[in-house]
Amino acid sequence: MTDPLSILVVVFAITLLGIAKGGFGGVGAPVALPLMSLSLPPDLALGALLPILMSMDAVSVSAHRKHVVGRMLLYTLPAACVGILVGTWLLARVSADMIAAAVGVMAILFALQSLTKFRLSSENWPDWIAACFGAVSGLTSTLAHAGGPPIHAYLMSRLSDPVKFVATSAVFMAAVNLLKLGPFIAIGALDWPAFLTALALAPVAIIATYGGVRLARVLSKKTFAVCVNVLMMAVGIKLVFDALT
Repeated sequence: MTDPLSILVVVFAITLLGIAKGGFGGVGAPVALPLMSLSLPPDLALGALLPILMSMDAVSVSAHRKHVVGRMLLYTLPAACVGILVGTWLLARVSADMIAAAVGVMAILFALQSLTKFRLSSENWPDWIAACFGAVSGLTSTLAHAGGPPIHAYLMSRLSDPVKFVATSAVFMAAVNLLKLGPFIAIGALDWPAFLTALALAPVAIIATYGGVRLARVLSKKTFAVCVNVLMMAVGIKLVFDALT
């Protein structure tokens, strides 16, 4: 990745990711991997994003930790471990084209879910149903760093306070990303090229995350989500098309 346009696309992806993680509870964060995959090999982008996400998590958790609703993590986090293991098993057995296609499909589906404002009704749900959302979040997070939408769907149905939603989402995703570190190293998803790419982009990630915390005070979550999800759908379509042709 040496041409200016490719570098610009990757920096833009990390900036959007940082803003989403820092101030908007991760809403729109799944756009980062599809965008990076336009300029980098999908497997390299996948590995490089993990340390970047972890650096952003540190900032986000530090800013919001006082408002976490711990009981929301009781079922979701243990189940996420199962999703991570399944996702790791799949990653070790698929090609770069398959990863790109999977990332594209997830981007399209998550963008559609957000843009259509589809919400689940949680009336009369037993507490253990949270485990299903946690497992799916762990799986999609491992395959495409797209664990936000499943856990957001659950947390939005249970937490009406936006501050508590953002804080609980931040801590959940921080824990999931930390749990992914060992499996990613074990299967070679996080190798030296990926780590060095992450290291080069880390300053952008941290600055963007702090910027997201501030931007959330002046920009509505709805406006940010619509813009990012339209972009995510377009990029997802391109990734699927390129992977299948």
